[in-house]
Amino acid sequence: MNKRGYRVLGLTVGCFLLLATTAERVIAWPCTTCDPCYTCTPTGCEYECGGGTCCNGSCCSNACCDNVCCDAGVTCCDGGGGCCSNACCNDVCCGAGVTCCDGGGDCCTNICCNDVCCGAGVTCCDGGGDCCTNVCCNDVCCGAGKICCNGTCCDSEDCCGDECCKASETCCNGECCNNYSGICCDDTKCCDWTIGEVCCDGKCCEPECCDSWDCEHCVGGSCEPCLEKPSDYEELTECSGTIVFDPDWTPNPNGCSSPFGDNPAGGLCGETSSFLNACNAHDTCYQTCGSSRISECDAQFSSDLAAVCEPFSGDCEYLCDYWAENYAGAVILWGEAAWEDGQVNSCACCNCD
Repeated sequence: MNKRGYRVLGLTVGCFLLLATTAERVIAWPCTTCDPCYTCTPTGCEYECGGGTCCNGSCCSNACCDNVCCDAGVTCCDGGGGCCSNACCNDVCCGAGVTCCDGGGDCCTNICCNDVCCGAGVTCCDGGGDCCTNVCCNDVCCGAGKICCNGTCCDSEDCCGDECCKASETCCNGECCNNYSGICCDDTKCCDWTIGEVCCDGKCCEPECCDSWDCEHCVGGSCEPCLEKPSDYEELTECSGTIVFDPDWTPNPNGCSSPFGDNPAGGLCGETSSFLNACNAHDTCYQTCGSSRISECDAQFSSDLAAVCEPFSGDCEYLCDYWAENYAGAVILWGEAAWEDGQVNSCACCNCD
């Protein structure tokens, strides 16, 4: 290489250094330092937190509370001066499990009712819209001393079963009994005055007859018998009330009331021809109140006698049938007086008027 060549090379290097120095002066950055959360770029200090906030020199994607980056889901409660993981009420961070009752403006440890913090042990009665210190019944706050009776506020003594009795009613075994139209009978049932019922011996009945079968009527709150015992059959037929069974009477059969005895054919036919059972059944029928003499008692007697003779044959059958026909005919001819006596003994006149 000649000297001329060295000159050209030197000129080239010199020109390159001049250009490099000039370019460096042209692209120099406009900043040397930036505030926290900013980055120095060729165009200047740029914010690097994006959609977050700069909290105490660091980017914070949550709430920044007094230069402290709160955890996710935690709010900044300014009055408390710190991150609050509970309810924030008027800038006060409430304790765990405590609500903010806006109407009261404070943290509420009890029930919040229509923006009012109720006292301890007090309930919120929505229907009334207030804190209720008594019983809340169907959204209505009952008064002092009241209870909730199937959805209605009433005094404890007025709650009857599933209803609240009125002032004009009495609780009777779970039923409100109207004092103007009824009466509570021995605390078991409400008797209805409007249909003539009264209370007798713990049951509701009409005054004229407590028990029609036993012929009783109500006297001074008790059922008393009103039977009239007739002295003879004519007096029985003149009963102005109802002829009923005499509860004190028991039939008293006495066999066959005949001079020929209970087994008139026994000498030939033996013991099996006895009419005793047929005669006793006939006596019992006569002594049963309301029985029909001929169509019921005498007819059955004839059938029973015939049944006794049915197994026999020959002379025994003839003799047994003979006596059966005589006994059956005798009661038809002469049995009326005995039947009337039986009716007088077994019947009574029920006259409760």
